[in-house]
Amino acid sequence: MSEHDATWGIHHDGAEADERMRDTLREQGDDGTRSRMVDHIAYFNSQEEAETFVAFLREHGYESEEPDDEFSVSFTRESSVVGDEFESELSALRSKAYELGGQYDGWGCTVVPQSG
Repeated sequence: MSEHDATWGIHHDGAEADERMRDTLREQGDDGTRSRMVDHIAYFNSQEEAETFVAFLREHGYESEEPDDEFSVSFTRESSVVGDEFESELSALRSKAYELGGQYDGWGCTVVPQSG
């Protein structure tokens, strides 16, 4: 199995979860275009993997605490949650976590309804 084949499933499953999150936002009157703080989480097998991921995040403008004792990394950045830029961001996060032996577990945010 090529690395592309291995990561395809990760990206495909993530895209489905992303769309479910956007559906939930739309049901509450939020089309995802307005900027807001987006929370993310990733899990790793070691402190070293998690710390390497945190360094990557900080280089790319994310705010993150140091990894916890279970090697999970929570991080945030302000953005919309639709469009090519956000999709590229998610792809890079999934790929980097996978490269380091971890797993990007998804994102969440508050609802920002469209003003009437």
